[in-house]
Amino acid sequence: MDKPEEIRTHPFEIAHVNYHTSRLKEMKAWYLTLLEGETVFANDDYAFLTYDQDFHRIALIRESKLGDKSGREATAHHAAFAYASLEDLIHTYERLAEKGIHPVRIINHGPTISLYYRDPDGNQAELQVNNFGSMTEILKFLKTGRFAADPIGIEFNIHRFIERLRKGATKEELFHMTYEGELA
Repeated sequence: MDKPEEIRTHPFEIAHVNYHTSRLKEMKAWYLTLLEGETVFANDDYAFLTYDQDFHRIALIRESKLGDKSGREATAHHAAFAYASLEDLIHTYERLAEKGIHPVRIINHGPTISLYYRDPDGNQAELQVNNFGSMTEILKFLKTGRFAADPIGIEFNIHRFIERLRKGATKEELFHMTYEGELA
C-alpha cells in the first residue's frame, strides 16, 4: 500500500552500480576513464571505483564463467550518470572522444540530453544533463503531450550541437533545435 505523498521516503541518489564481469581489468580501466574516477579498492576479483566522496559508485566483481552478452538475456539496460551542466557534459564528451571512446547513441529524451556509451562487456552507460531546472518544469513539459507522442526522444548530431553551443545558442534554444529534429 502506498504511503500518502507527504510521508514517503525517497532515496536521494543512486548509490552505486554493480557489474559482474569476466573482464575485470578492462572494465575497471574503461569506467575510470569514462567517469574520471579513482580506485578505492581493487584486487584480482573486485574493484570499487568512485568519482566523488562516496566509497564506491561502480562495483566490479570478476566472474570468470561469464561470456559475452548475446543481448537476449534478462539484464540491466544501462546505468545513468548526471552532470551538473551542459558544459560539463560536452567537456566529458570531448575528453572521451580524444581517448577513442564514442557514444553509440546521442538523444534528446525531452527531460534530458543523453549520451550512451558501451563498456567492454556491452553494458550501456548514460551520461546526461537535465534540460529543465525543476521537476515543475519537467511536469509542465510532460503535460504538453509531446513526450507521450515519442517517449524515447530525438537523436541528433553532437558535432552540430556543439557548433551551435559555441556560437552562443542557449541551452533552451539547443533543446528546441534537437527536439524539433533540426540538428538530426
